[in-house]
Amino acid sequence: MANPIVTSLPEYVDQSSMELKAKSELGARSAGLLTVQTGVNGDTDIHLITTDVKFQDGSDCGFSAQDTSAITHRRISPAILKVNTTFCEKKLLGTFAQHQVRVAAGKETLPFEEKFIGGIVTGVNDGVEKVIWQGDSTATGQTEPDGLLKIMATAVPSGNVSTFNVGTSAYSAIKDVYSKMPTQVVNKSDARIIVSTSLFRKFIMELVAANLYHYDPANNAETLSYKLPGSNVIVEGVEGLDGADKEYIVGARLSNLYMGVDLESDKDTFDFWFSKDDRVFKLAIEFALGLQVAFPDEITLGKINKS
Repeated sequence: MANPIVTSLPEYVDQSSMELKAKSELGARSAGLLTVQTGVNGDTDIHLITTDVKFQDGSDCGFSAQDTSAITHRRISPAILKVNTTFCEKKLLGTFAQHQVRVAAGKETLPFEEKFIGGIVTGVNDGVEKVIWQGDSTATGQTEPDGLLKIMATAVPSGNVSTFNVGTSAYSAIKDVYSKMPTQVVNKSDARIIVSTSLFRKFIMELVAANLYHYDPANNAETLSYKLPGSNVIVEGVEGLDGADKEYIVGARLSNLYMGVDLESDKDTFDFWFSKDDRVFKLAIEFALGLQVAFPDEITLGKINKS
């Protein structure tokens, strides 16, 4: 009787699958800014409580409850996404990497496995970054949830939205959005103005060109974060807003922008294995992703026309 074939599982993925699963969902820059709600694998409500406190005359005895509390919700409707890919290591035969290929049965390993998996994770991060802002559940050819821009288009009150003509200064538009942010938002430590990386670069260059006094090299502009001069609000540049139909400027608290993922059940997977049936390596990533804003009336939105 022939000995059974025992395919060696790649140790890198086998030992790091949970870490890679989280990195594939949360590795995007915007994901690190937003409020992450876990346990989301279907429609999930963000429950909100707002209380109206009233001061009463306390010079006499008695008790009269006059405060009111309202419980509302905003729903995260995630899309269940997956990435499936294959890799045939024999394609490397005849190339510079052929010495890395093991073709003997039971000895299958993927050359440059860590770099291959790392490239996939990076690609997923890039995709998640764009979907966070520009996702469209009606898009053809790709499954994705509605992103924050589409959600804000119908949720944010029209009075909180400003549209600027093509060619408007990035600095001027950002200052305008800042001036219109509600006091209860702008005074909080997590208040941010979020723009594309292209608009962020224009903003920094305008500061430098206008007056060096406004530009502080120690303000770490190279990290795509820069405190708006004369304010306590940080301007953040994110790649997810690059390539949108307009240059969007979002003024909001980070705690008001939600990203829903699972990460708590086996519905999220990050699997990598050698398929004995197809004789190829296979990678499967599956996860839930949804976006929502908690208080639309606390968001200020600017749009600079591109044409």
